Amino acid sequence: MSVLPVVLDTLSRVPSLWEFVGTCIGPGELRTSVVKTSPFTVLKCRKSTYLSKNLDENTRYACFYNHYLAIHERVSEQAFHSMTFGKVALYKIGTPNADYKITIQISHDPIDEGEFSLLFWANDTALYTLSFTIVPGYAVGLDDRHTLLISRMQGSRAKFQELRTATKDINEISPQAILLAALEGIAEAMSVQHLAGVPAAQQAAYNDRTAEILTRIYDDFYRTAGAESVATGFHITNVPLPRKSLTLVKPGHRLRTKLKQKIKSDIAASVRESWQSILCARDGDAAQDEPMTPARAWFQTGSRADELHRHFSASPSEGRDWPRTELLAEQLRARFPDAPAGYQVGTVALREMYRLDEARTVAAEAMARFPNEAWPVAEAAWVARALGDTGETIRLTAELRQRLPNDPAGYQIGAVALREMSRFDEAASVAAEAMVRFPAEGWAIAEAAWAARALGDPEAAVPLAAELRRRLPDNPAGYQIGAAALRETHRLDESAAVAAEGIVRFPTDAWPLSAAAWTARASGEAEHALRLAAELRLRFPEDPAGYQIGAAGLRERHRLNEASAIAAEAMARFPADAWPLAEAAWIAKALGDDGEAARLATELRSRFPDNPAGHQILQTIPSMVGFEP
Repeated sequence: MSVLPVVLDTLSRVPSLWEFVGTCIGPGELRTSVVKTSPFTVLKCRKSTYLSKNLDENTRYACFYNHYLAIHERVSEQAFHSMTFGKVALYKIGTPNADYKITIQISHDPIDEGEFSLLFWANDTALYTLSFTIVPGYAVGLDDRHTLLISRMQGSRAKFQELRTATKDINEISPQAILLAALEGIAEAMSVQHLAGVPAAQQAAYNDRTAEILTRIYDDFYRTAGAESVATGFHITNVPLPRKSLTLVKPGHRLRTKLKQKIKSDIAASVRESWQSILCARDGDAAQDEPMTPARAWFQTGSRADELHRHFSASPSEGRDWPRTELLAEQLRARFPDAPAGYQVGTVALREMYRLDEARTVAAEAMARFPNEAWPVAEAAWVARALGDTGETIRLTAELRQRLPNDPAGYQIGAVALREMSRFDEAASVAAEAMVRFPAEGWAIAEAAWAARALGDPEAAVPLAAELRRRLPDNPAGYQIGAAALRETHRLDESAAVAAEGIVRFPTDAWPLSAAAWTARASGEAEHALRLAAELRLRFPEDPAGYQIGAAGLRERHRLNEASAIAAEAMARFPADAWPLAEAAWIAKALGDDGEAARLATELRSRFPDNPAGHQILQTIPSMVGFEP
C-alpha cells in the first residue's frame, strides 16, 4: 500500500506543524532537524501506539502539540537546537570504575515513544533510556495543566554487566531509578505536580511473550516508586516523589536506605538546577515581549491542548464545542487584540452558531486590524452569504480577488454567490479563472461544472464532472452533476452507471437515488423508476423527486388512486411548488372528475400564473374551454 494517500490525508487534517513547533525554532531549521531526521514525524500521531495504546488520536495530537508549546514557554532556542542535533548534559558523577552522566535530547530512534529522552551513560556508552512527553493533565485523568508522561524505559542491548556495575557504583541504585530521580528534578523545575507512567499492557511491544518482562519493568517499578494506578490506567505519582518512611525499614537497612534517598534527592536537585540554568533562558516577563503568534496566544489563555488541535484543523466543525470556542476567542481578543486567532476563530464560531450579526462585527474589526490579510475579507464574505446578503458577498469576493488574486476564497465564495444570483456567465468566468490559478483544487472544477449546467450546456458539464470524479472520487458534485448532465445529453446508460456509483458512495444522501429514478424514467424503465421513487419517499420524505416521479409514473400506469394519494401528500409537503398542484389536476382529469380538475387548474393559474399546466388542463375540459378567470 502506498504511503502517499496517508501522508496527504494527514497533511489535510492536521494543524500546521510549523504553526506550533515552529514557535520554538524557525520553520527552515525545524525541517532540517526533527522532520529531516525522520520524515515520518508528522505521521507518528496517527499511530495507535504513539505514547500509549489507550490514547485516542485527538489526544495523541494534543500531547504532541502540548509538549512543544510547553517547551516554547520554558526552553531557549539555543538549548532546543542542542537537544535536536545532539544532547545536553544535566548531571555528572565520577567513580573509580567510570564517569557517569545524564543527558537529555529529542527522541530520534524510536520517534513515537516519547518526545524527550533522558539517557544514562557510563563513559561514552549509553546504558539506559527513559523517554517522556509533557502532556496535558486531562490526557492521563488529571486536572493539571501539564504532566510528564513516561512512555519508555529500556536498557541498552547486551549491556547487562555494565548496568550491574553502574548500579553497584552508585550505592545500589539502578539506572532506571536514577533517571526517574532526574525526571523528578525536571518536573520540579517546571512546577509540574505529577508524573504519569504508561502501564505495561499499553506498551506497543506488549504481547503474551513480552508480558512478564514488561510488567516487571513498568508496573512493578512504578509500585516500588510509590505510584498509584488511576481509573485511566496510568500510574500516577506526586512530585516530589514519595520517600519510604524509615520507620518501615528494618533497623539494619535504615542507613543504606537513607543514603539512597539522599542520593536520589541530590540528583533531582542537581538536574533541577541544570534545567533552570542551562535550558531555560526565558522567564514569564521576557516571554511577554515576544511576538504573539496565534498558537502562543491560544496557549496562554490556558485552553486545553485538544482545543488547539480543533481550532487549527482543516475540518474544524468535527467535535467542536462552539460556545466554548467563542468564549475562548473572545478572551483572546480582549487579552491579545493584535493576535489574529481571536478574530479568526471567533468569527467562525459565531457563524457556526448563526449569531451572524456578531460574526459580521468581529469580521469587520478584523478587516480594520489586519488590512493586508485575506482571511478577514473571506470571513466577512462567508458571513454575508449566511445572512442572505448575496450582493455584499459578491462585492467582498470581487474585492478579495482584486487585492489578493492568489487567495482561493475570493473565487470559491464568489462563484457560488454569482451562481445563486443566476449570474451564470460571471460564475463560469470566475470558475474558469480559478481552474487556471488553482489546478489542484476540486471545488474549482465543481463550480465550473455547476455553471456549465446552469448555462444549459450539459455537453461542457459532462467532461468537467468526469474529471472531478477521477481526481476527487469522494466529492459528491462529480456524480450529481455528471448523472444529470449525461441524462440531459441522452447518454442514459452512462447516467445510470454514475448514479449507481453515487448510491454506493453516498448512501445517506437523497440525490443519488433521485438521479437514478430520473434516469430510469427517461430510459422508459417505468417499474424501476417507481421502485426507486418509493424508496426515495420512504428514506428521504423531504425530497420532492420521490413524489414527482412517483405520482407521474403511477398516473401513466393508470394506477390513479395511488397517484392521487401521492399528489395529495406532495401538496401538503411542498405547498410553495407548482408541480404537486398540476399533477393533482392531471390525475383528477384522468379519474373523470372534471370539476376537481377545473378547481385545481384554476388555483394553479391563480397562484402560479407563469406555469402553463393550469391553462393546458382547463383547455381539455369541454365546459372550461375558453374560460378566463
